[in-house]
Amino acid sequence: MKGGITSFSPMINNAVHVIMYSYYLLSAEGSPKMKAILIKYKKWLTIMQMIQFTFMLVYSAQVFLPSCPAPLGITILYFPNVIFVYYMFYNFFRQNYLKEQKMLNHSKNGVKKDI
Repeated sequence: MKGGITSFSPMINNAVHVIMYSYYLLSAEGSPKMKAILIKYKKWLTIMQMIQFTFMLVYSAQVFLPSCPAPLGITILYFPNVIFVYYMFYNFFRQNYLKEQKMLNHSKNGVKKDI
């Protein structure tokens, strides 16, 4: 199908990848000063990816409306794939950032806090 419902997901994905690869390019520059600036945004890249997947799923769910002319065939492959990739990003986020937050809470108060 041309344009319409099928063009939104690639457009948002491309926009997020431009931001993500710009981050990686700047990180590869190597200076400690640049890395100190960028580290603040590392967590937000993962969050941005998860938001992107959520938008993609919500927007693409229109194919289930009776008035939508888009074929359902590709949706059978698309939805599970996006959900799986979302899960991988969420798992990465949980392991790297939520654990980090728990450790910070524990070290600040001397008492373990669960988030």
